[in-house]
Amino acid sequence: MVEELSTQLEDEYQIKIQIKQIYDPKLSKVKLDRLSLEVIIINLLENAYTTIVNKYATTSNYSPKLTVQAKKRRNWLKNWVEISIEDNGEGIPKALRNKIFNLGVSGKSAAEGQGMGLFLVKQLLNIEQGKIRVESEVGKGSKFIVLLPKK
Repeated sequence: MVEELSTQLEDEYQIKIQIKQIYDPKLSKVKLDRLSLEVIIINLLENAYTTIVNKYATTSNYSPKLTVQAKKRRNWLKNWVEISIEDNGEGIPKALRNKIFNLGVSGKSAAEGQGMGLFLVKQLLNIEQGKIRVESEVGKGSKFIVLLPKK
């Protein structure tokens, strides 16, 4: 799914991005239907591409990179599957980080987004007790970490 979507996004945005994919071969199924999982991945990848394209347009000697990783994760209560999508794009200002999962909040211009994607991601994860968080530094990029309960 990541390869197909990345090809479509590269064609749409006219940019070549170095994509690294790291998947644990022993991953198990998660408590989320395939369509919901695809919606989550699509929204996170599209956001990563947007921020990479914006940085590419304004930064010389920039090498766009994206890492998609999926692995097992265990804490004292549950077994999880952790999916992370990390870019080296513009990053998210600290003042906006706590708000980006709210409806209508977007760090993009009005032409690029309406603030619905991350809200939808959060709602889909809430249905199955999944979690999402973001780590970001302006100018260096962002990493979105999704935790999905194992089936």
